[in-house]
Amino acid sequence: MSSTPGGSGGRSTELQQGNERNGAGPEPDPVIEFYKRGVDRTLIREQLRRSVDERVRNMIAALRFAEALREAGRRRTP
Repeated sequence: MSSTPGGSGGRSTELQQGNERNGAGPEPDPVIEFYKRGVDRTLIREQLRRSVDERVRNMIAALRFAEALREAGRRRTP
């Protein structure tokens, strides 16, 4: 039996590994399931289909756009 921090004795880890071996996977965490409802996973999948280079270029373009908006706001404010 493996030891885990917090003194649980590793029982949870053993059960999780057993479920993964059986193909059942770990039990879903209700907190994570709650927050997943507010996340558009299609956008995540779309980004992950892109290469790292494409994602970095998109991030830089978004950063430049944000900087342009910030600068325009400074010029407009008296």
